Amino acid sequence: MYTYLHSVEEAKSKGAPVEWVAQDQVFTKFQPVSVAAKAPHPNAAKLYVDFGLSLEGQKLIASMGRVPVRTGVPTNIAGLDKLNFVIDDLSWVEDYNKNYEMFRSTFGVDAK
Repeated sequence: MYTYLHSVEEAKSKGAPVEWVAQDQVFTKFQPVSVAAKAPHPNAAKLYVDFGLSLEGQKLIASMGRVPVRTGVPTNIAGLDKLNFVIDDLSWVEDYNKNYEMFRSTFGVDAK
């Protein structure tokens, strides 16, 4: 069984008798951030993304018990700095359009 690291840390902070253990390599997901093509306020959205990725934004994320993506951002998660993160295989990107169309046809969604 597995769960997200922040869930274990939150449970620990509430007194739950839990701990997390990491493998030698920790595999993580690629989770992009983007601005919608027809965002009503695209410049505000870009500023929001910039803030989220900035040092200040990453410190805020870390303060909520989440794992920051920027190196050197301090957290309260003991041992996080010793983990060897490996990003998932990104080969799916090459077939994005094919997979996009397959999803839409499988679930009966109009092409556009």
